[in-house]
Amino acid sequence: HKGDRKVIFATGGITTGAQAQQVLDAGASVAMVYTALVYGGVGTVTRMKSEMLEARRRGREERVR
Repeated sequence: HKGDRKVIFATGGITTGAQAQQVLDAGASVAMVYTALVYGGVGTVTRMKSEMLEARRRGREERVR
């Protein structure tokens, strides 16, 4: 239907916060990290979130300068 919102899942090779942010910035609704979880273990999501938050913090600091 016209105006319906589409959900886009990005999958494959997303193992870092930077990669997740890149696919989200490109328009994905969700960045799936199944393989990263299998190989990286239970701390993977926390690590990726920390990487994404740190990148945002650095970006804000650079804009202030």
